[in-house]
Amino acid sequence: MRDEKKILLVVQSILSFAMLLGFVACASATPTPERAPFPTRAQPQDHAHQALTDALAELEYDLMQARSLLVFMAKADAVRGESKSECETFIRKLLKTNPQYTQLGAATPNGILYCDSETRARQVSVADRLYFSRVISEHDFVVGEYVIGRVTLAPSMGLAFPILNADKSLRGVVIAPLKLSWLAQRFSEINIPVTGEMLVIDTYGNLLLRDPDATDWFGKNISETPIGNAMLTKIQGSGEFAGADGETRYYEFASPQAARKNLIVAVGIKK
Repeated sequence: MRDEKKILLVVQSILSFAMLLGFVACASATPTPERAPFPTRAQPQDHAHQALTDALAELEYDLMQARSLLVFMAKADAVRGESKSECETFIRKLLKTNPQYTQLGAATPNGILYCDSETRARQVSVADRLYFSRVISEHDFVVGEYVIGRVTLAPSMGLAFPILNADKSLRGVVIAPLKLSWLAQRFSEINIPVTGEMLVIDTYGNLLLRDPDATDWFGKNISETPIGNAMLTKIQGSGEFAGADGETRYYEFASPQAARKNLIVAVGIKK
């Protein structure tokens, strides 16, 4: 009987040892999970590049939307016809569904508005606007400069498209100035630090937008500032510059393709 108990104890010991060996083997075969790297603060270059990418994408979309609207207007019978009342009824309806523009209108080849979404008591000419001279020479969608509307008195960015005859000769010009207050609201959704700066300038160096504090900066010329001069001379680039407010930041800047170098966007991030 004692011998049987000894044999039973030996068997139990062997089984326990075998189970222990199996556990150790399984544990050693299981790879140790790698520790996730500790998140680091985004570098100014990375942050500026991402914010600039977002800003350019926003402008590309806004400009292509404007182009589609202007093409639609240029082909519309109401705009190409002889009835001023029909034309103005048509574009006023368009403006209600496109409130991002200060006004919509159509001008003769000499710049006189013959159709306007705004009620006015006098004849208005846009012949001296940069967008008008550009569309006359390029016969395509164009981006102009910072303007204050003669009828609306609102700060805007001039946009225009030609009305062409069948032989491609110029019949007129349709316009859709983009509200800078609306654009500022769109840009405010782009993520940058509170110490950062976003700029959009025309070819004169006039600010179409500065974020933050957009409304305080509309129309201010920054062509003589280090960042403004770099934007105007290089169109695309990066580096450390004193910004519109005099603060030094790392900036990246470029022009949206739809603007054909007539707008330049910059994003600056403090180090």
